Amino acid sequence: MTSTKLPSDMPSIHGRRHITTISYEGSFWEILLDFEKDPTQVATFRGFLCFSSANEESALEEFRTSVIIIEDSFEKALSKAQGLEEHHLQSLLRSLLP
Repeated sequence: MTSTKLPSDMPSIHGRRHITTISYEGSFWEILLDFEKDPTQVATFRGFLCFSSANEESALEEFRTSVIIIEDSFEKALSKAQGLEEHHLQSLLRSLLP
């Protein structure tokens, strides 16, 4: 899986949506859904997940997946992201961490 480290304060032009918060190895992680392109301009909604640590020492960076959600509506993409179970999200996070 491809991962990209991004500054957590980097503005999103695509309207990130908070999905959930999980615990992994003693830390809390915020999970956000973002899109490859502006969802108001395309017929396909291509989403990826951003993982941002709630720990102060690592709060300035986040990790993101490649596009893993492809749906024909924003609502379906959001529903699919919200439907991921905690063990799926932990596995995705584990695959992104150095």
